[in-house]
Amino acid sequence: MRRYLLLIMIIAIMSIPLLAQQPTIAQILLDSATDTDEPQFRVLLAAALESGLLTILDDSDATITVFAPTDEAFFAALAEQGISYSDLTADTNRLIALLTYHVVDGRLLAEDIVVQDTLNTLYSDTTLSITTSDDSILLNEQATLIETDIEAENGIIHVIDRVLIPPEETTTSDSDSTTLADIVSNREDLSTIWTALEAAGFTNALAQDDQIMTLFLPTNAALEAANLSVDDLGIAEIAYHAVETRLLQDDLQGFDTLPTQLGADISVTVTDSGILLNGTATIIEGDIIASNGVIHIIDQPLLVSTPDADATEESEN
Repeated sequence: MRRYLLLIMIIAIMSIPLLAQQPTIAQILLDSATDTDEPQFRVLLAAALESGLLTILDDSDATITVFAPTDEAFFAALAEQGISYSDLTADTNRLIALLTYHVVDGRLLAEDIVVQDTLNTLYSDTTLSITTSDDSILLNEQATLIETDIEAENGIIHVIDRVLIPPEETTTSDSDSTTLADIVSNREDLSTIWTALEAAGFTNALAQDDQIMTLFLPTNAALEAANLSVDDLGIAEIAYHAVETRLLQDDLQGFDTLPTQLGADISVTVTDSGILLNGTATIIEGDIIASNGVIHIIDQPLLVSTPDADATEESEN
């Protein structure tokens, strides 16, 4: 996440031992998070910085094993819990509990893990259960180790595809019962996009409390200015305006890109005048919170860029 990465980088660089034979866990995660092609572990690093756990991950004298959730795993967990990243980091004790539940004392390779039934975590007296299935290693019968044995100076990293929720952290959102569908259907300035959502079959999902989303919705005026009607807004166009987690404006400022339900990313740029999506659409009204997500109103629709369309445009130029 961009607003934290500079601080993370400074801390990590300052703490690099001059004669280290291997990078620390923090340095490995940082390298991955700042990769220009496929950045990963941005959420984990930002959370580690917020909680103070980063110093442990960068301690060359420590010997630990970290189960590192991917960014996609964090997005899914936030959606399941019905909270935003800001909600998570607002409670430091809760954040520390979550992160230390992913850390085990000692240097454990995959071959060491598979012979165990449980592992003691650094969070209180909690444990992780270990099971194997079809040559896969599962933690708590949910999270799969998708990459193993990443060696660091101070331990081992195993990449997992789900966030591990401590036993005390199984609560759900206590926000009111107003859904995304309730909000959009009752706003006159969003009547065109609501009609498009109905036509695309999205309205039922917007009414479900267990489907957490962030919606970027253009107003009627924005669609008219772009010469777009309901007929121009199909499933792909609608899906490109939705992200599968709850992201407030403060959260958005920490990202360079966001994965949409379509599968294509949208870019995020923070300017003096506000937040820009794909360099063109400005959030003109943000943080409209529902029980199952949040809505940000934008002044231009987000246009889906396809390889075929890009190739056609280049050939015409």
